Amino acid sequence: MSFPLSPRSNQLVVLRDPPLPTTPGGLLDLPDNALRRTNTALVLAVGPGRYDQKRKITLPCTVKPGERIWLPALCGTDVILTDGMVYTLVREEDVWAVIEEEV
Repeated sequence: MSFPLSPRSNQLVVLRDPPLPTTPGGLLDLPDNALRRTNTALVLAVGPGRYDQKRKITLPCTVKPGERIWLPALCGTDVILTDGMVYTLVREEDVWAVIEEEV
């Protein structure tokens, strides 16, 4: 699958998980204006890595497309493409952790 955005440097294109309309305990149905951005996302595209001043790649990105990550709720820049989906551009440094799926 080819993705229409090609991130540069150490940028990632992620698709955030949709917010849950209830509290973690499931007791309350939250209105739309109270829903927060989620902390988990799916990585769709990854840039080549961080460059030094001579434009040579020094540190390749360690996050791979297809991995699920945990990141701050308010980081990144939202981008809406022609398909109507909201994608988020984040730096690799903003990723707190890679979520390991249980087998």
